[in-house]
Amino acid sequence: MATGSIIMLKQLATAAENREQYILLTKLGVSLKAIRRSIYVQTGMTFLLPIILGMINAYFALYILNVWLNQLDLTFAYLIGLFYLLVYSIYCWLTARIYYRLIRPK
Repeated sequence: MATGSIIMLKQLATAAENREQYILLTKLGVSLKAIRRSIYVQTGMTFLLPIILGMINAYFALYILNVWLNQLDLTFAYLIGLFYLLVYSIYCWLTARIYYRLIRPK
């Protein structure tokens, strides 16, 4: 959860810095829909790599633990992983929405 909030704060700080560039893009004729799409893709990519690496790491850790302790019931661990993925996705979605609101010309 800390990783998600750190990435969120970093992205929003970047939005404040890049606001003028996005306003310039709208003046050049780029539609707000295209800008919104690019923000969602950019934010998704920023959040995607840490979650993929974290899930791969957790999977191998659980696999090794399962081999060592002979057939653990990992249902609860997988449910926690799904919950983590859900919360992380909410962070990503919220970040993209707030980012767009920060850069949108008034």
